[in-house]
Amino acid sequence: MEYQIKRSKRKTMVLTVLPDGHVEVRAPLKTPAELIERFVRSKQDWIAEKQALSLQRLSQRDALLAGPVRQLRLLGTHWPADSRSNQQPAFDGRAFLLPPGTLRELQPGIIALYKQLAKGYILSRVQELSGHTGLTPTGVRITSAAGSWGSCSGKNALSFSWRLILAPPRAIDYVILHELCHTREHNHSPAFWALVAHFMPDWRTARSSLKALAEELRLEGW
Repeated sequence: MEYQIKRSKRKTMVLTVLPDGHVEVRAPLKTPAELIERFVRSKQDWIAEKQALSLQRLSQRDALLAGPVRQLRLLGTHWPADSRSNQQPAFDGRAFLLPPGTLRELQPGIIALYKQLAKGYILSRVQELSGHTGLTPTGVRITSAAGSWGSCSGKNALSFSWRLILAPPRAIDYVILHELCHTREHNHSPAFWALVAHFMPDWRTARSSLKALAEELRLEGW
C-alpha cells in the first residue's frame, strides 16, 4: 500500500485518508520506517473502508459536475436555477439566471458571481458588526481560501472566503465576529472565547452548522 509520510515534532502517529483516497501518515521525527509500516498494516481494513467511501464520493461529485444546474445555494438557502437565458450568471432575488451548460462548465462564472455577492454582503455586515462591537479592522477583503472561512492578520486586516456567502446569515455573523474579536485577542485563549460569547452566546451552534456546510460543499465540488 502506498502512503505519504509527514514527520514533525509530534508524539503520536496519525493516519488520514485524504478526499482523493491517498493515505497520509503523520509521525514523530525519529519514528523508524518499520514501525510506520506496521502501523499502516494494522489499519488496512479501516483504510480500505475509507478509500471506498472516498471513491464513492468522488463519483457522486463527478456526476453532479457533469449534470445541469438545477439549484444553487446562497445565504443558507437553495434557490432554483434558470438555465434558459444566454447571459452571464446572475441572481435576481428569486432565482439564479444561468447560460446553458453543465455545472463544471458554468462553475467559473458562478464563482465569480458568488465573489461579487460575498463582497457586497460581507463587507456590509462587517461594518454593521464593527459598529455594534467597537472592534474595528484595518481592512477587509474577499479571497478564494478553501481551508478556512476567515482570518485576521497581525495588523488586524480581515479576510473572508467567498464560500462564506453560502452559509446562513447567523453563521456568517459568527465568522465575522470571530475575526473581529481577533483584532483584540490574537489567540484562542479563554479571554478570546469569552469575548466571542459576549457578542454571540450561541456561537457553538453557528460553528457546528459551518462544519456541516464545509463537508457538503466539499462533496458538491465547491
